[in-house]
Amino acid sequence: ISAALQDGAKVVVLTGRHKDCDAIGERVRKKAAKIDGAWVGVVHGGHGTQRLDEMELEYMAQPGPAVLISTGDAMGESRNLQDTDLYLSVILPYRPLQLEQREGRFQRHGQRRPCIGRYYTAEGTIDERLASIQLEKLPAVGSIVGNDALLGMIEGLEGGTDLDILNQLAAKIAEGDSDDDDDAR
Repeated sequence: ISAALQDGAKVVVLTGRHKDCDAIGERVRKKAAKIDGAWVGVVHGGHGTQRLDEMELEYMAQPGPAVLISTGDAMGESRNLQDTDLYLSVILPYRPLQLEQREGRFQRHGQRRPCIGRYYTAEGTIDERLASIQLEKLPAVGSIVGNDALLGMIEGLEGGTDLDILNQLAAKIAEGDSDDDDDAR
């Protein structure tokens, strides 16, 4: 997250529990304090709908480096987070269509930048088993509901190294910059 912020990226981190959300927020705030202009917001369902709405708007208004840390349930549906460069899920939802809903927060009308999504799982945990099941199900669910976007999530679930993620993020940002240059001409 620190490297993405140093590059001026906007990041959303979704977790599963309020206390995890708060703990991640505390750690990210400490690191972000060293980065000029970095904004960090932490919100979950325990804060209420008004606060969720405020944090969504605050995050979207950030012109520079920003991190929004929330629970997947709080920000996983009906939220506009399309101004995001990197989406990190540190807990997997149980159903493939929940994956689609979460990804849909970032792939929306008005999207101004490409977004990379990554799903983190710890080895030897139920999340690792769940990721394996999701990888098996996604192609079938995608073909049944006629949604190729679900197939694109396979790469996010299969993972990669931190360096892979940073290289992809840099390439996506560069793509966005070259598109802006073309528009300016």
